[in-house]
Amino acid sequence: MRDLVNMILAEVDNRLEYLKNRVKLGLGKGVLHMVEDGGPCQTVQATFLIGETRDGMERPQDYGFTSHPLPGMQPFAGFFGGDRSNGFVIAMCDRQFRIELLKGEVAMYDDLGQKVHLTRTGVVVKTPLNATLEADQNVTIKAGKKLRLEAEDIETHATRSRSWDVGGFGERWTWTGGTAWEHKTWQTDAAISSVTLSITPPEGP
Repeated sequence: MRDLVNMILAEVDNRLEYLKNRVKLGLGKGVLHMVEDGGPCQTVQATFLIGETRDGMERPQDYGFTSHPLPGMQPFAGFFGGDRSNGFVIAMCDRQFRIELLKGEVAMYDDLGQKVHLTRTGVVVKTPLNATLEADQNVTIKAGKKLRLEAEDIETHATRSRSWDVGGFGERWTWTGGTAWEHKTWQTDAAISSVTLSITPPEGP
């Protein structure tokens, strides 16, 4: 009987050891080598344990948000049932370019110094490169107090009309075809003058 009990206990120990090893193998932290971003789900190649390089690991990303991490970043991965051949990337850690935040702040950033920073006092959008805002329909910029534009050169270009008003008084320049332009001024929604001009304005730089 004692031999049977010892045999059962040994088998239990073996199975517990097996489960413990599987649990240990269920998670991993590695070094990213390359990213394949052409398919429906991004995949990566990374090295985890010494000499353990895994290729084609899926990196699921939340709807509406995507990124292409750089080599050298650290993937944190999970492996189904501890099977190292069946893994996926849970998160990607960047220790080089991450920006420091205050409590409650949120930011998007990259390695070029570009960022969208939700600070405690407002939103900061910054880039050392160019910025383009493009819309097929309308664009509205609304400020509760003041709108300020600062630049070495400021250009505005309209293909049909340009208008402005302050407290109900304003003017509008409208292209009416060919080289004809209409200059209209108004006050409290009533036109007080309208002049048709024959000019050929430059397109500008």
